[in-house]
Amino acid sequence: MSQAAELRFVQLGALALRIHRLDPPAICAELLERRRQAPGMLADAALLLDLPDIDPAPVEEIRELLSALQSQGFIVAGLTAGKTASKLEGMIELPVIGRQTEPRESERQQKSAPGEDSSASTLCIDRPVRSGQQVYARGGDLVVVGNVGAGAELVADGSIHVYGCLRGRALAGARGNRSARVYSLDFRAELVSVAGTYKVFERLPENLSGQPVQAWLDGEQIQLATLIEA
Repeated sequence: MSQAAELRFVQLGALALRIHRLDPPAICAELLERRRQAPGMLADAALLLDLPDIDPAPVEEIRELLSALQSQGFIVAGLTAGKTASKLEGMIELPVIGRQTEPRESERQQKSAPGEDSSASTLCIDRPVRSGQQVYARGGDLVVVGNVGAGAELVADGSIHVYGCLRGRALAGARGNRSARVYSLDFRAELVSVAGTYKVFERLPENLSGQPVQAWLDGEQIQLATLIEA
Protein backbone atom coordinates (compact mmCIF):
# COMPACT_ATOMS: atom_id res chain seq x y z
CA MET A 1 0.00 0.00 0.00
CA SER A 2 1.25 3.49 -0.84
CA GLN A 3 2.24 5.97 1.87
CA ALA A 4 -0.60 7.98 3.40
CA ALA A 5 1.70 10.97 3.97
CA GLU A 6 5.20 12.21 3.21
CA LEU A 7 7.50 14.44 5.29
CA ARG A 8 9.51 17.27 3.74
CA PHE A 9 11.69 19.94 5.30
CA VAL A 10 10.38 23.40 4.39
CA GLN A 11 12.08 25.83 6.77
CA LEU A 12 14.05 26.00 9.99
CA GLY A 13 12.25 23.98 12.66
CA ALA A 14 9.33 23.03 10.40
CA LEU A 15 8.33 19.99 8.37
CA ALA A 16 5.68 19.83 5.68
CA LEU A 17 3.47 16.78 6.04
CA ARG A 18 2.24 16.14 2.49
CA ILE A 19 -1.03 14.23 2.71
CA HIS A 20 -1.58 11.64 -0.01
CA ARG A 21 -4.48 9.85 1.64
CA LEU A 22 -6.70 11.26 4.41
CA ASP A 23 -6.34 8.26 6.71
CA PRO A 24 -5.55 9.55 10.24
CA PRO A 25 -4.64 6.15 11.77
CA ALA A 26 -2.30 5.33 8.87
CA ILE A 27 -0.69 8.80 8.93
CA CYS A 28 -0.07 8.62 12.69
CA ALA A 29 1.34 5.10 12.38
CA GLU A 30 3.78 6.22 9.68
CA LEU A 31 4.89 9.26 11.72
CA LEU A 32 5.37 7.15 14.85
CA GLU A 33 7.53 4.73 12.86
CA ARG A 34 9.63 7.62 11.52
CA ARG A 35 10.00 8.98 15.04
CA ARG A 36 11.12 5.56 16.24
CA GLN A 37 13.70 5.31 13.45
CA ALA A 38 15.02 8.87 13.84
CA PRO A 39 13.96 10.43 17.16
CA GLY A 40 15.89 13.66 16.57
CA MET A 41 14.22 14.44 13.25
CA LEU A 42 10.76 15.10 14.73
CA ALA A 43 11.86 16.41 18.11
CA ASP A 44 10.27 19.84 18.66
CA ALA A 45 9.57 20.19 14.91
CA ALA A 46 6.36 21.91 13.88
CA LEU A 47 4.25 20.23 11.21
CA LEU A 48 2.62 22.12 8.33
CA LEU A 49 -0.17 20.13 6.67
CA ASP A 50 0.17 20.08 2.87
CA LEU A 51 -3.26 18.98 1.64
CA PRO A 52 -4.26 17.70 -1.81
CA ASP A 53 -7.00 19.51 -3.72
CA ILE A 54 -10.24 18.11 -2.26
CA ASP A 55 -13.75 19.32 -2.99
CA PRO A 56 -15.70 19.82 -0.82
CA ALA A 57 -13.23 20.77 1.92
CA PRO A 58 -12.84 17.78 4.31
CA VAL A 59 -13.42 19.71 7.53
CA GLU A 60 -14.34 16.78 9.80
CA GLU A 61 -11.57 14.56 8.41
CA ILE A 62 -8.98 17.28 9.03
CA ARG A 63 -10.25 17.80 12.58
CA GLU A 64 -9.95 14.06 13.17
CA LEU A 65 -6.39 14.11 11.80
CA LEU A 66 -5.43 17.07 14.00
CA SER A 67 -6.81 15.35 17.08
CA ALA A 68 -4.93 12.13 16.24
CA LEU A 69 -1.62 13.96 15.65
CA GLN A 70 -1.92 16.05 18.81
CA SER A 71 -2.75 12.97 20.89
CA GLN A 72 0.60 11.49 19.81
CA GLY A 73 2.50 14.65 20.79
CA PHE A 74 3.00 16.12 17.32
CA ILE A 75 2.84 19.91 16.96
CA VAL A 76 0.71 21.13 14.04
CA ALA A 77 1.50 24.80 13.31
CA GLY A 78 -0.59 25.46 10.20
CA LEU A 79 -1.64 24.59 6.66
CA THR A 80 0.56 25.20 3.64
CA ALA A 81 -1.07 27.53 1.11
CA GLY A 82 -3.22 25.82 -1.49
CA LYS A 83 -6.77 25.41 -2.78
CA THR A 84 -7.93 23.12 0.04
CA ALA A 85 -6.23 25.27 2.70
CA SER A 86 -8.07 28.32 1.36
CA LYS A 87 -11.39 26.49 1.61
CA LEU A 88 -10.63 25.45 5.20
CA GLU A 89 -9.61 28.94 6.32
CA GLY A 90 -11.98 30.06 9.05
CA MET A 91 -13.31 26.53 9.60
CA ILE A 92 -10.08 25.14 11.09
CA GLU A 93 -8.21 27.03 13.80
CA LEU A 94 -4.91 26.93 11.95
CA PRO A 95 -3.17 29.66 9.94
CA VAL A 96 -2.40 29.29 6.23
CA ILE A 97 1.37 29.52 5.76
CA GLY A 98 3.22 30.58 2.61
CA ARG A 99 0.51 32.55 0.84
CA GLN A 100 1.96 34.35 -2.19
CA THR A 101 1.48 38.11 -2.39
CA GLU A 102 2.13 40.54 -5.23
CA PRO A 103 5.41 42.42 -4.80
CA ARG A 104 5.21 46.13 -4.27
CA GLU A 105 6.19 48.45 -7.14
CA SER A 106 9.38 49.49 -5.32
CA GLU A 107 10.38 45.83 -4.97
CA ARG A 108 9.78 45.15 -8.67
CA GLN A 109 11.91 48.16 -9.58
CA GLN A 110 14.69 47.02 -7.28
CA LYS A 111 14.68 43.55 -8.83
CA SER A 112 14.81 44.91 -12.38
CA ALA A 113 17.30 47.71 -11.74
CA PRO A 114 20.31 47.31 -14.11
CA GLY A 115 23.84 46.99 -12.82
CA GLU A 116 22.90 45.49 -9.47
CA ASP A 117 24.83 42.51 -8.13
CA SER A 118 22.18 39.84 -7.64
CA SER A 119 24.59 37.08 -6.68
CA ALA A 120 23.58 35.09 -3.60
CA SER A 121 25.40 35.83 -0.37
CA THR A 122 27.46 33.23 1.47
CA LEU A 123 27.48 32.86 5.24
CA CYS A 124 30.86 31.70 6.56
CA ILE A 125 31.15 30.28 10.10
CA ASP A 126 34.77 29.92 11.20
CA ARG A 127 34.13 28.03 14.41
CA PRO A 128 32.62 24.67 15.42
CA VAL A 129 28.82 24.34 15.47
CA ARG A 130 27.97 22.53 18.68
CA SER A 131 25.16 20.15 19.57
CA GLY A 132 21.81 21.93 19.81
CA GLN A 133 22.91 24.96 17.76
CA GLN A 134 21.18 25.97 14.52
CA VAL A 135 22.69 28.04 11.72
CA TYR A 136 20.66 29.34 8.76
CA ALA A 137 22.16 30.92 5.63
CA ARG A 138 19.22 32.83 4.17
CA GLY A 139 19.42 33.41 0.43
CA GLY A 140 22.75 31.73 -0.20
CA ASP A 141 25.34 29.09 0.68
CA LEU A 142 26.60 28.14 4.12
CA VAL A 143 30.29 27.44 4.73
CA VAL A 144 31.46 26.01 8.06
CA VAL A 145 35.20 25.92 8.72
CA GLY A 146 35.18 23.52 11.64
CA ASN A 147 33.30 20.52 12.98
CA VAL A 148 29.52 20.19 13.29
CA GLY A 149 28.45 18.27 16.40
CA ALA A 150 25.76 15.61 16.69
CA GLY A 151 22.40 17.29 17.24
CA ALA A 152 23.47 20.52 15.49
CA GLU A 153 21.50 21.74 12.46
CA LEU A 154 22.77 23.54 9.36
CA VAL A 155 20.21 25.12 7.01
CA ALA A 156 20.88 27.01 3.78
CA ASP A 157 18.83 28.22 0.85
CA GLY A 158 21.84 27.25 -1.27
CA SER A 159 24.50 24.59 -0.76
CA ILE A 160 26.24 23.61 2.48
CA HIS A 161 30.03 23.17 2.70
CA VAL A 162 31.59 21.72 5.86
CA TYR A 163 35.38 21.88 6.04
CA GLY A 164 35.50 19.49 8.96
CA CYS A 165 33.43 16.68 10.44
CA LEU A 166 29.66 16.79 9.83
CA ARG A 167 27.83 14.82 12.54
CA GLY A 168 24.55 16.76 12.75
CA ARG A 169 21.81 17.56 10.24
CA ALA A 170 22.37 19.43 6.96
CA LEU A 171 19.38 20.92 5.12
CA ALA A 172 20.36 22.47 1.79
CA GLY A 173 18.02 24.14 -0.70
CA ALA A 174 15.67 25.07 2.13
CA ARG A 175 13.50 27.21 -0.18
CA GLY A 176 13.24 24.62 -2.91
CA ASN A 177 16.59 24.90 -4.74
CA ARG A 178 16.88 21.37 -6.15
CA SER A 179 20.40 21.98 -7.48
CA ALA A 180 21.80 22.65 -3.98
CA ARG A 181 24.30 20.16 -2.56
CA VAL A 182 25.88 19.18 0.76
CA TYR A 183 29.65 18.75 0.98
CA SER A 184 31.71 17.54 3.92
CA LEU A 185 35.37 16.58 4.30
CA ASP A 186 34.47 14.09 7.07
CA PHE A 187 30.93 12.82 6.54
CA ARG A 188 29.14 11.33 9.56
CA ALA A 189 25.77 13.07 9.21
CA GLU A 190 22.59 12.12 11.03
CA LEU A 191 20.38 13.50 8.26
CA VAL A 192 20.77 15.24 4.90
CA SER A 193 18.02 17.12 3.08
CA VAL A 194 17.95 18.84 -0.32
CA ALA A 195 14.87 20.91 -1.27
CA GLY A 196 12.80 19.11 1.35
CA THR A 197 13.70 15.55 0.34
CA TYR A 198 15.66 13.94 3.16
CA LYS A 199 17.68 10.86 4.02
CA VAL A 200 18.20 9.65 7.59
CA PHE A 201 21.37 7.77 8.45
CA GLU A 202 21.00 5.27 11.26
CA ARG A 203 24.23 3.67 10.13
CA LEU A 204 26.43 5.08 7.40
CA PRO A 205 27.87 2.79 4.71
CA GLU A 206 31.49 2.00 5.49
CA ASN A 207 32.68 3.43 2.17
CA LEU A 208 31.18 6.84 3.08
CA SER A 209 31.64 7.14 6.84
CA GLY A 210 34.44 9.56 7.67
CA GLN A 211 35.12 10.24 3.99
CA PRO A 212 34.89 13.46 1.94
CA VAL A 213 31.35 13.17 0.57
CA GLN A 214 28.86 15.14 -1.49
CA ALA A 215 25.07 14.70 -1.40
CA TRP A 216 22.63 15.85 -4.07
CA LEU A 217 19.06 15.36 -5.24
CA ASP A 218 18.42 13.03 -8.17
CA GLY A 219 14.72 12.99 -8.98
CA GLU A 220 13.11 12.36 -5.60
CA GLN A 221 16.06 10.59 -3.98
CA ILE A 222 19.17 11.76 -2.16
CA GLN A 223 22.37 10.43 -3.73
CA LEU A 224 25.79 10.32 -2.08
CA ALA A 225 29.29 9.81 -3.40
CA THR A 226 32.83 10.37 -2.25
CA LEU A 227 34.48 13.53 -3.54
CA ILE A 228 37.74 11.73 -4.28
CA GLU A 229 37.64 8.41 -6.08
CA ALA A 230 40.23 5.89 -4.94
